[in-house]
Amino acid sequence: MTRQRFSNLDTVLLRMDNPVDPMMVTAVMVLGTRIGPELLKATIETRLLRIDRFRQRVVPSRLPWRTPQWEDASGLDLDYHVQTVTLPLPGDQAALQRIVGELAGTPLDMDRPPWQVYLVETYGPGCALICRTHHSLADGVAMIHVLLSLADTAAGDSRSNTEQAHSQRGPGVIRRSLARTGRRPVRRLMRRGLRTLGLLRRGPELVQLGRDAAAVVGDIVLSPSDTDTAFRGVPSLAKRIAWSGPVPLEEIKTIGRRLGGTVNDVLLTIFAGALRRYQQVRQDDLPDDVVLRALMPVNRRPPGAEAELGNRITAVFLPLPVDIADPTERLAELKRRMDGLKGSLQPTIVLAALEMVSRAPSTALTSALSYLTSKATVLVTNVKGPQERLYLAGAPLEEIMFWIPRYGGIGVGISILSYAGQVRLGVLSDKDIVPDPEDLIAGFHDEFDLLLAQALATKQPPSVKELSAMLDDALATLDELIAGNADGHGPR
Repeated sequence: MTRQRFSNLDTVLLRMDNPVDPMMVTAVMVLGTRIGPELLKATIETRLLRIDRFRQRVVPSRLPWRTPQWEDASGLDLDYHVQTVTLPLPGDQAALQRIVGELAGTPLDMDRPPWQVYLVETYGPGCALICRTHHSLADGVAMIHVLLSLADTAAGDSRSNTEQAHSQRGPGVIRRSLARTGRRPVRRLMRRGLRTLGLLRRGPELVQLGRDAAAVVGDIVLSPSDTDTAFRGVPSLAKRIAWSGPVPLEEIKTIGRRLGGTVNDVLLTIFAGALRRYQQVRQDDLPDDVVLRALMPVNRRPPGAEAELGNRITAVFLPLPVDIADPTERLAELKRRMDGLKGSLQPTIVLAALEMVSRAPSTALTSALSYLTSKATVLVTNVKGPQERLYLAGAPLEEIMFWIPRYGGIGVGISILSYAGQVRLGVLSDKDIVPDPEDLIAGFHDEFDLLLAQALATKQPPSVKELSAMLDDALATLDELIAGNADGHGPR
């Protein structure tokens, strides 16, 4: 029987699970043509179930200082894990959003492998899949890549290629486990000793590093809690979900090129504007000293490890400039704040804090997490998906969107995902805090249109090619002047 222990971070996410905030990653995949439940089950069985983790259940530890384990489940019931649902009339996106919201608030059966897939047999011209997985199984980046491993880059049923695909992409948890067990204790001790000697030689650098770390800890601990806005409150079981229409990725890049900023900077600026609009409608204007932070997961995976299961993330706190009305000015300020975080020790400090509380008593863990989440108002995650069109069981994958769970008084979770040249924004909220997430989606589209118009009205800086041509012209003119002076025809 295969058994694998949880990492400390996976343990934290398992222990965060509660009836009001189930720790689930929820995803929606919209297909352009319809597939039947048997074909879906066959695809999942030949692809997803080749990964050991999807055939394992959680076994709690009997000792408080030991982490739980993954253990092979006996008699996996595929009829439980893959179910069908029917949309109520009129069967549109609003109806699908209601069902996804209900499932996002329904805990998984943790006595079974913690995942489920629901097939919505009729949605538009095709169908939709609603996927639910426990957060302790994988973070958002890994889960999206695992779900997309069900798909192919060409139409048609390519299940014959399944074995090859998984031999290349297989579960990194197993590879890491083998790598760990293959290390010899003596070799590990030698490495640690050499590392310690190297650190002793870098004493002054370590002193400064310690000062920087202390400053970051002070900023987190001593910073005030977020302003009481419409986005914070007491969580409830009922959830609401909405997602935007497609936004062309190239237009977002155009904004970044003309106004300055990465794709992530532009999207966060647009979303901050949507929060501002929503708050002004619900509670008039924002206070002058408003503090509204985004808690943002940070991916720690090296390139090529995106499909490895487990959680390899930390987080940062980004103050959103919601007090700035002008979108261009807001983008400049947000970029400045993001650039400051990129070289910060904050992700390392947050990860260390989570590792420390992973085995603390439940009351201490709850208190620590509640204190951390009091420093943020929204949870924002951004995942870059594949840019080529994919097909699942022969059906074109038209849309994909996901949501990670929130915790504590954070009432809104925001997910941003790019796929096939389009970007979508999803909102997960508590019914009693933000009952109308579609209003945030509308504000997102309005802010995007406004920022794009300002970018297009801005004179675009010359490209490298244009600068090169201008330099060539200037040099040619200079050569003519020099030649003219040499012939005696130039200015005296």
